[in-house]
Amino acid sequence: TLIAGRLVPLDIAGVLELWSGPVQASGPGASYYRPLALSIMALVGQVGFWALHGLALLAHAASAALIVRLCKDARSGLLGGIVFALHPLGSEVLGWASALPDALAVCLGLLAVSAGGGLRMVVLVFAGSLCKETAILIPLCFGLAGLMRPGWWRGWLCAILAVVALRFALDVQSPPIVAAKLSAVPVALGWSLSGLAWPWPLSAVRDVRLAPAWSLSLGIVVVLGLMLGAKKSRPAWSGIALMVLAPVLALPTVLGGYLLGERYMYPALVGLSLWVAYRIPSPRRLYWPVVFLPMVFLYSIHLQRAVEWRSGSALFKSAARSQPESSLPWHLLGMVQLRDQQPSLAADSFERAIQAGRPYPGERTLRLRALVEAGRVAEALAWAEGGPKDGLSAEHLAWWARAAYEAGDVARAAELITVLRTSGGLDGPPWLRKLEDRIGAPVLPMQEEGKREP
Repeated sequence: TLIAGRLVPLDIAGVLELWSGPVQASGPGASYYRPLALSIMALVGQVGFWALHGLALLAHAASAALIVRLCKDARSGLLGGIVFALHPLGSEVLGWASALPDALAVCLGLLAVSAGGGLRMVVLVFAGSLCKETAILIPLCFGLAGLMRPGWWRGWLCAILAVVALRFALDVQSPPIVAAKLSAVPVALGWSLSGLAWPWPLSAVRDVRLAPAWSLSLGIVVVLGLMLGAKKSRPAWSGIALMVLAPVLALPTVLGGYLLGERYMYPALVGLSLWVAYRIPSPRRLYWPVVFLPMVFLYSIHLQRAVEWRSGSALFKSAARSQPESSLPWHLLGMVQLRDQQPSLAADSFERAIQAGRPYPGERTLRLRALVEAGRVAEALAWAEGGPKDGLSAEHLAWWARAAYEAGDVARAAELITVLRTSGGLDGPPWLRKLEDRIGAPVLPMQEEGKREP
């Protein structure tokens, strides 16, 4: 939707407008200012989605190579790079084209560390922040680890001030902290951190409200274990700090929708790699199969995830299997099935979303629409008649009227259309006028028009 529907159609003037403000003037998009990443997605997306995935893969591989280079004096810099390259939590960044900003931000952050300081570092941190805000964490982590030149913080601070000044000048809002949802913070952080040791089940939709009971405890154990293993290693302690800061920075987004994305832990993998590089003995002291076999296993996980990321249907079916008690994956699966003109399947998915509790506000309307488009009009009419009668949207009433008409209850359809009449005409979908014209005429299905026009 973002890339194909909005970014790819842009001309050069449209791409330049991405730099003039956030994605939206209000709402969640008011804090989303990532013009560099969006410009790259708009231009590279012209070639095709394969090019976006290829760029993400190159950025990921470059980040792994940079970790090895930056940790060349560590006990096992190569192993640290392998951990970053193959950890399962990186699969969303590689599988989802819209997660390209995450890959670019981490790569530019590591390039800034490689620059060491000076103007080049300032430019790279600034550029990384224009891809995603998490870029600022990478130089901070390596600077605190003592792996950058003295005085590194001056350039880092200059870049941060430049980003803040730009966002202020363009009136880019800070993401709101949802005070009513602060009780979910421990669970969100615990589940995020537990994924470093046990990322399963991997899913594009992880509902924080239904986090496994063990996730918070495992998250605490992971952090305590890393702290005990860090001993007096300054880089290891800095890696732990990055592992914690990454999910903390994502909290406003997570709390806003109770949705915990795997990509939010992508910068944390740099911290884990730093800890591994400085605390785990070099593989030369171990039997190579001990390292090689886990590498094969982790790579096979990415291959499996690649199949799931090929289509929205496969992705959200997998998510629904992982968390069948959550309404989020069922809602998203239903939306994909509607788009793919599978309304009967969509109706069943929306029903599962409603049964799971905490459904999307318009879920009943979506199911009503799907039932009508699937030709299950008797079921649709029964669904509408048996549901709420107050506070209904014009769209819901319109689909209710259409269900009644196609089920043969013309009088009920006429009654519902009367409610939708305003001084300016009919309030509802474009096809509603045609339905009104048919009232009193023989009942004729509107299926083909319904699929095309709503």
